[in-house]
Amino acid sequence: MTIERKLIFGLDDIKAIVFECCACHSRVSISPQIGRQMRIPSECPQCQAKWSLLDPVKYGDQVATPHVNFVTSIQRLMAFTEETTKASGFTVLLELQEPTAL
Repeated sequence: MTIERKLIFGLDDIKAIVFECCACHSRVSISPQIGRQMRIPSECPQCQAKWSLLDPVKYGDQVATPHVNFVTSIQRLMAFTEETTKASGFTVLLELQEPTAL
């Protein structure tokens, strides 16, 4: 017998996007809000290590819809190597809303 467990969440379950500094491992959480542009800090708020936002032009053309753009972006982020992550200076994490019991 095989037991399989999955956790499925929707975009509205994302509480915050968390940026973790590669230098000091401190984290900053930014809550997404509709109608407000999310700004990624250019440096770590704790140790002031510079964070480099990679040039999106180098990583492919823009796509037509936000949904396709989101999925494509996740695939590109997952494909980043450890060296690429270290070069940017931060790691992206997702903070999720705790699931409610059924």
